[in-house]
Amino acid sequence: MRVFSVSKTLLLLVCAVVMIYFTAKAHFALPVIFFMAASGCSIFYICLQSREFGLYFIVLFSALFALPGRFLYLASPVGVLVELLTWVLWINVLHVDSARERIFYIFRNNAISVALACLFTYYVLELLNPAVMTTRGWLRSTVGWLFFVRKQVSFLLFYCIAYSVLNSYRQIKHFFVFCLSLVLLIALYGIKQQWFGIARFEEKWLSDDLVSFRLFYQGGFLRKFSILTDPAAFGVICSSFGLFSLIMAIRTSSARTKTLLFISTLICLVAASYSGTRTCVLMIAAGLTLYTIMTLNEKRTYLLITASLLISVFLLFGPFQNNPVLTRIKTTLQTSSDRSANLRNINRHSIQPYIHHHPVGGGLNTSSLEGKLYNPHHALAGFPPDSGYLKILLEQGWIGFALNLLFYFLIIRHGIICFFNAVNQSIKNLYIAITVFLFSLIVGQYSQLAIAQYPLILIYYGVLAVLVKLIDFDTSGRQAVLKPAI
Repeated sequence: MRVFSVSKTLLLLVCAVVMIYFTAKAHFALPVIFFMAASGCSIFYICLQSREFGLYFIVLFSALFALPGRFLYLASPVGVLVELLTWVLWINVLHVDSARERIFYIFRNNAISVALACLFTYYVLELLNPAVMTTRGWLRSTVGWLFFVRKQVSFLLFYCIAYSVLNSYRQIKHFFVFCLSLVLLIALYGIKQQWFGIARFEEKWLSDDLVSFRLFYQGGFLRKFSILTDPAAFGVICSSFGLFSLIMAIRTSSARTKTLLFISTLICLVAASYSGTRTCVLMIAAGLTLYTIMTLNEKRTYLLITASLLISVFLLFGPFQNNPVLTRIKTTLQTSSDRSANLRNINRHSIQPYIHHHPVGGGLNTSSLEGKLYNPHHALAGFPPDSGYLKILLEQGWIGFALNLLFYFLIIRHGIICFFNAVNQSIKNLYIAITVFLFSLIVGQYSQLAIAQYPLILIYYGVLAVLVKLIDFDTSGRQAVLKPAI
């Protein structure tokens, strides 16, 4: 044992000497590259040893997606590394016989998992989309299809990994504590940007990227983005988790936990307002509406409705004449006079004939900037969807749109059924918070690509796995849950 320790010490000393030598004689970046490579190998090894650590690390690492571009002005490699880590973790999961059996079981007996598999099959079949095959550059557009499907494979694997790893109620609680803590850190950094200004490297990045500057700076107000890709991604993740923590705070019985959750709610909602994303208002209103409908028989629901209405009236009609944050929120209700909303409506009406004549859409990654990159000769190339649902309609057609709506319906249906049939109060509370969280994201898809950016997309699939599995830990309520057949 002593010899082994001595050998390790000597190896580290040799590595240190080598790094010092190359720092002095070669480029200063070489030791940094060496350190990053060694760290990466260590993380891959730990992921192979601990599946729970790997699950958390992938979500945490995906939150850093935008930083390489702002620091180094390079294309971010984080997305590829996230997918690679997901595959490494999947290999670890496949080594466990019980995990394989659980995963095969959910794809045979759960409607959400079956619908997810059907959606993925539809994505694969989109390779043969006639609208793509009849345009020039079909081989190039195939790269766009491959990029989209590759992402969907990693999301599907993450869903299976989360279902396998989160194998107890305690682990599920830890997962939500981790996700909420991560979102709070993201929210606090956004608040720091609002109160103390953005960092120098962020200011330099914005000044060099005029497209991002025009998107972020609107109406005399710099929309905050924290460490995420854009203000919309920042606002959506903060507002959805603000709703989640608010529902849990209302329903928990522990005074200490209730206080912490209310503080978390305040931080998330304040940060969401600084993003200047009007979709946040829509998401919060939709989430509170669903919660009200599901809990009309509870007295605390009426207190929540009253408090929400009073706060809304105060923010909308209070003495805040020159506050750019509240002005941005108020414009959510003024769609007729908003130029951005009117332009989106014009774009939607102009593209409707194309949607009617293409039941399977124009093909994956054929609209927006992806269309210009992978299929520049396509009719949809460069068209701005500005909506998750419109993007689905354009690229997957109304058949794909119907499949996606069915998938969303099964998600909300399962959450509502499990909430009313669960017996354990903690599980019941978690179910309604999850259902409201997911419903707010589904509604947010109407005006934004709400479920598309890291790290929210991974959290979304992890929460879906919890939605399916949580009822297993409520043995009394599990037998009462309906099992819809597809």
